[in-house]
Amino acid sequence: MDKTTNLLGYKRLIIDYHFSDFVPGTLAQADAAGTVAACLETGADSVLVYAKDHWGHC
Repeated sequence: MDKTTNLLGYKRLIIDYHFSDFVPGTLAQADAAGTVAACLETGADSVLVYAKDHWGHC
């Protein structure tokens, strides 16, 4: 464990996407399975994914 994980006792990961749907294709190549796999590789105890952008779209 790194110094921060030892201090807190847990590890968390926050994914915060701020993309507008005004730009077509921004997430066209997004890989949900790859993102989940990458999250698992971090060894995080919790993962928070914001699914709503600044403009209110889900």
